[in-house]
Amino acid sequence: MRDQGTLLGGIEKIEGEIRLFIGAVENPFADPVEFRAIRLGKKVAAGADFIQTQCIYDMNRFKEWMKRVQDRGLHEKCHILAGVSPLNSERIILQCKDKTLPGFPFPKG
Repeated sequence: MRDQGTLLGGIEKIEGEIRLFIGAVENPFADPVEFRAIRLGKKVAAGADFIQTQCIYDMNRFKEWMKRVQDRGLHEKCHILAGVSPLNSERIILQCKDKTLPGFPFPKG
């Protein structure tokens, strides 16, 4: 729509410039981990200008994902915003530590 300057059907033209900055989300930690960069590539090919990730608490796993992203050159085709959020309660920390929050890998230690 944005890039072709047409409505969703592809026939009716849109007058003027369409100024959209399209985003998508990604979970670098979901299984299968090897598939995450491939999935990100599909989102970028579909027009995503930026990616917002799940909250990052395990930097080693995030670095592994970023390596796969860089190997595919995706970091040069879109902006990547690493999700950050403070752990604001003991309950959240315990859930992360006990692996009861899906999609939030928490480092041991």
